[in-house]
Amino acid sequence: MQQHRNLIIGLDLSHNSTGICIFRRENQQPVGISFHRVIFDAEKSKTGKIYAPKEQRNIEHKIYRMPVNLSTKDLMFDNEDYTTESQLDITRKSKMSQKVILSVVGDVIKEFKPDAIYFAIENYIMPTGFAGKAALQNVSGLIMLQSFIRDFIINLSVEYQKVGKVIKLITPTPPTVKKFFTQNGSADKELMKRVFIDKYEGDKYIGVEGKIDDIIDSFALMCYCYKLVLQSEYKKTINKHKDIEIEDDELFANHF
Repeated sequence: MQQHRNLIIGLDLSHNSTGICIFRRENQQPVGISFHRVIFDAEKSKTGKIYAPKEQRNIEHKIYRMPVNLSTKDLMFDNEDYTTESQLDITRKSKMSQKVILSVVGDVIKEFKPDAIYFAIENYIMPTGFAGKAALQNVSGLIMLQSFIRDFIINLSVEYQKVGKVIKLITPTPPTVKKFFTQNGSADKELMKRVFIDKYEGDKYIGVEGKIDDIIDSFALMCYCYKLVLQSEYKKTINKHKDIEIEDDELFANHF
């Protein structure tokens, strides 16, 4: 019997701490879920120590650092041009973080060999209290990071189409995902965490002590994408002409 495999991947992108949730299915049945975090370490060049993040149950940590073979100053014409310096820093940071993020995703793809992959990334990025030059630089860097990830997805789609495989990308807004996940489009981190633990029994999957908001956001993105996948499958197999709305409880019953 031919096996049909797919991956549903939620990516909560950030330069400092990207949360990744990867859900595996085989013949439309769940076979596994994994959680990953890509963390930036700025301390190594200052102290010479190797940073080791605090271990959290069932969360794989990957660390990235700025390259030591080329500094921002090496690229600058004027060492006191701080605007250029900050832009070069954020560009280098985006390139390094996307490299590690895509290595995590790529390793799972290589191992699992899926026939279809569904990616979910937030539609837009707007930090709380957006104001001023620093915030604008941060947003420009996150947009850059998103563009690197989307470029990877597009290129992967081209390769998959050649062999009859499927790549899809959805980009819901943060309020849309929060509304789906908690019934509150303005949910804060505490509410997201409470729903993750109480409704989805998230403490069965990972340790919930300490910082996990990026992991929860990636899980919520994955769940939102998963709902769309299930709705699509249901329409194809049950009723091709009727709009199907799947309730959350029905969606996740026996799926995790």
